[in-house]
Amino acid sequence: MHIVTVAEMRELEAQADRQYGLTSPILMSNAGKSAADIFTAHLLPHHNINALEALFLIGPGNNGGDGLVMARHLEQQGAFVNLYHWKEQHLTVRGQDVSEAETAPELESLIQSADYIIDALLGTGRSRPLSDDMRSLIKRVQQEREKRDTLRIVSIDLPTGLNADTGEADPGAIRADMTITLACPKQGFFFFPGRDYIGELYVGDIGLPPEMERNLSTEMLTGKLVHGLLPQRSLNSNKGTFGKVMLFCGSPPYPGSAFLAGSAAARVGAGLITLAVTEKMLPIYASAFHEATFVLLPEEDTGSFELAKTLTNHLDGYRSLLIGPGLGQSP
Repeated sequence: MHIVTVAEMRELEAQADRQYGLTSPILMSNAGKSAADIFTAHLLPHHNINALEALFLIGPGNNGGDGLVMARHLEQQGAFVNLYHWKEQHLTVRGQDVSEAETAPELESLIQSADYIIDALLGTGRSRPLSDDMRSLIKRVQQEREKRDTLRIVSIDLPTGLNADTGEADPGAIRADMTITLACPKQGFFFFPGRDYIGELYVGDIGLPPEMERNLSTEMLTGKLVHGLLPQRSLNSNKGTFGKVMLFCGSPPYPGSAFLAGSAAARVGAGLITLAVTEKMLPIYASAFHEATFVLLPEEDTGSFELAKTLTNHLDGYRSLLIGPGLGQSP
């Protein structure tokens, strides 16, 4: 999975139109449908979408359009959908327009009763600071989120007020519990403070052909990618089949270093893990690290050369040697 900048995402969308006929309305339709599918899957099996109350905060651009498509799909599935069009200050409650005089009190009531507030205000095109009235709206939503543990905030593509390239956040930026980003994760999600604003991250498919990502330079390391790099293990195998590692780590002030290094070796699949330790340290490691075998080293204060000789004599058959973590600087 690739990570994109704003410029790269714009070029992908332009290329999709030129080469594949995937116009902006088509991509928007795909984006909203995908966001609705991810949202619904996230709810199940813990919540039923029927009678779920969702308040959509709709902005003036494509992000708002994505939100409207998502809202339509959720409404078709039985959710109670309410729409607040921020720029027009227009409110629709379950398909019925609210008068201008009643908009402010009705919006406040909906914020207080919503199960989910969907942030579809601004997308990756935002570069200027947020306006005061948008900051006020977001501040009220955040206050309600802090007040009610049951309320969740979901951002479409990225949280409003977050810079998609740098991860910088406007003072009034919204903090999402969940972000459904579209096509590819944005670069700013992986910098701070941006990472603190996105919550759980999901990626929505907007229908871009996979080959379009070939020229993107930044790739996100995922479990799926790493799994494909790991060698297949034979069923007819033992600890000697998967490599042997010797660890010369730890000392009385830092006993945890050897344990952490050994645990990491076990986690990545080393078959035989041996700790080179002094007799004084052996009980500590033997009681905490059951997978390891041990080589005993001399205890003498000036025994560095003898220690090295002992260690060298036991290295036959080992594929890896780790020296350093937690050794300290004492003789």
